[in-house]
Amino acid sequence: MFTIMKTGDIIELTVSDVAFGGDGVARHEGRVVFVPLTVSGDRLRARVTRVAAQFARAEVETLLQAGPGRTEPRCRHFGVCGGCQYQHMDYPTQLAVKEKQLRDTLARIGGIENPALLPWLAAPQAYGYRNRVSVHQQRGVIGFRARDGQRLLDIEECPLASDEVNAKLRYLRAHPGRREHYSLREDRIPAEGFYQTNKFLLTEFRARVAALCLADAPAWIVECYGGAGFFTVALTVTGRRVSLIEADARLVDAARKILPADVDLYTGDCETVLPRLSADTDLASAEMLLDPPREGLGASVRDWLVACPAKRLVYVSCNPATLARDLKALSSRWTPRQFLPVDMFPQTAHFECVAVCD
Repeated sequence: MFTIMKTGDIIELTVSDVAFGGDGVARHEGRVVFVPLTVSGDRLRARVTRVAAQFARAEVETLLQAGPGRTEPRCRHFGVCGGCQYQHMDYPTQLAVKEKQLRDTLARIGGIENPALLPWLAAPQAYGYRNRVSVHQQRGVIGFRARDGQRLLDIEECPLASDEVNAKLRYLRAHPGRREHYSLREDRIPAEGFYQTNKFLLTEFRARVAALCLADAPAWIVECYGGAGFFTVALTVTGRRVSLIEADARLVDAARKILPADVDLYTGDCETVLPRLSADTDLASAEMLLDPPREGLGASVRDWLVACPAKRLVYVSCNPATLARDLKALSSRWTPRQFLPVDMFPQTAHFECVAVCD
């Protein structure tokens, strides 16, 4: 039985953990209280903003004592802008928080205890890394959504964006157009389709994934959700058979322009294309490379993979929760041997993870 707590109450808390998504976790008289923009070890006074049956939410009123790893945010909009969650943590603390979240998520959702984690592929620069940003325009204001999701903040510069992207933001502010949404990208970034965001990790990330794929010398690599061939480029130099599956015909056309002619390109969703490969006896010597969107694999793809005779599976995920869910669904056939955590998005709660299964 919890004591009575009301919206607006001021309570004292000590943060003990940081939950997946970025909120600090504390307890007040037995009730879990989530407090954003905090770090483990923080002691604070907080104002209660929501009370539910099993938990409450609160906002920092006064920081009484800073926990280890707390630092000064670089951006003056931090805490109001919805783009960043971790600028108040130094970079080693961010990586430690994300690693604990990855371990906890794999155990809680996937049933994977003590996963074999490789050392982090960390960002060489924690600011100025974004090669593209999406900005909004409304009633003369150009910028990003506030953390509350209700307001549009007038933003002159984003410290996460590269100099080139910030220059385009300044130009847009000086010469506003009529659209409500703009994608500002470095000149070399394709105007359409998904492309990895961290300019300082592009080459290394691609190389590390390719190395994991090629470690067991597969005769054939089938890349699912292949986009415009970001990873495929590094796989084709080995002379092995490579196939790419992508639902967006525009991205397949883009891939066709940069990939060798002997790469098999399939336009269609994986649910439709993969069953067509089932009769190919070479699948027994093949490796599956998966890079799905945040929602992870569809049920029919998971079913197909459970019956798939391929020798190995490499799963690139931008959402540890759906990765853990999918690995649990695949556990009757595939065993994860190692995980490569990748910090593609410093200062935010997001990160990627590559799982290698056999």
